[in-house]
Amino acid sequence: MLCQNCKQNEASISYMQVINGAVTKVSLCEDCAKEKKIKPIDINIPFSVKDLFASLMDMDKSSTYEAEKEKSCPKCRSTYSRFQSLGKVGCEACYETFKDELSPLIRRVQIKGEHIGKIPEHAAFDIKRKREITKLKTELSHAIQAEEFEKAAELRDKIKLLEKEVG
Repeated sequence: MLCQNCKQNEASISYMQVINGAVTKVSLCEDCAKEKKIKPIDINIPFSVKDLFASLMDMDKSSTYEAEKEKSCPKCRSTYSRFQSLGKVGCEACYETFKDELSPLIRRVQIKGEHIGKIPEHAAFDIKRKREITKLKTELSHAIQAEEFEKAAELRDKIKLLEKEVG
C-alpha cells in the first residue's frame, strides 16, 4: 500500500484518525510519519495479570511469603500469594478470608466496592430493597436541600418501611 500523503513510498505506519466523529484509517511511510511527528507504538509489551495486580497493590514483586505462616482459605486451601500469582481466587469463601487484602484492590479496579450487576434470584428481594432504600435516601437528601419537607417526610416513611422489610 502506498503512503496516503506522498503517494510514492510504501506505507509502513497506520493509525486511526477521528475528525468530527468520522473515523478514517491513515497509512503513511516512515518519512511522512516523521514529518507529521507520528511515532509508532510498540504493542508487543510483555504483560501479565500478576504484573497488573502487583502494580495496583504497590507490591514489590520480589517479596516472598513463608507458606506455613500465610493465611489460607478454609474451604479451598488457597493462599493470598496464589491469588497474586494467578490473578484469581480459589472459591467464593476466599473473598471473605482475604477480605482485608482484596477490598482495597477491588475498590481500585471497580471504583465501587459493591456489586451492581445481575442479581441471583435467591438474593434478589433483599438486594433490590437495599438499592431502593439507597435511591430513596438520595431523593430524601435532595428534598431536604430543596426544602420540600412534605416530600421528605413521605420519603423518610417509605425508607423506614423498607428497612423493616429487609430487617
